[in-house]
Amino acid sequence: MLHRRCSPNGVFGLKAFPQQFDELQRKNPPLLGEVLATILPRDRPRRIVYLRRRDRVAHAVSYARANSSGVWRREQESEAAPAPEYSQEAVEAAERGIMVVENIWGRMFSDLRITPLSVWHEDVLADPTGVTQRVADYLGVTIDPTFEIEIPEIRKQSEGDARVWIEKYSNSRPA
Repeated sequence: MLHRRCSPNGVFGLKAFPQQFDELQRKNPPLLGEVLATILPRDRPRRIVYLRRRDRVAHAVSYARANSSGVWRREQESEAAPAPEYSQEAVEAAERGIMVVENIWGRMFSDLRITPLSVWHEDVLADPTGVTQRVADYLGVTIDPTFEIEIPEIRKQSEGDARVWIEKYSNSRPA
């Protein structure tokens, strides 16, 4: 049984990909129903914050490098591990995959009649406070400026030779 526990203001967060919902539909449809009822309740406004990235090439390169190396998070990095070798095919496949996922999300949002708040990765990096306020406004919650919690440092995954990959891939694309 899925326990429905939300924060006092009714906000619940989940990072998910369409493939995860598909897998759950195949393996445990009743659980998928419970998950959807929890994250998209019928008795309250349904809100989705949709994190996206404007720089498609950087996104595809990041995904291709992680997929090639198996390193998805900073904690998985090892100085002894060789950097993944550039692969145009891997970046092209990643770019196609990103487009497929975006199209699936678009259809899901349309089917559910939900207009998500698009939050751009680049905006979060440039103005985290402003983006946080936009999300709070969208969710209908008030940020208490006197309430502070210590947030552990988030260590960005190293970029390694990502700039080289971006340059090679950008140069290979038609102008």
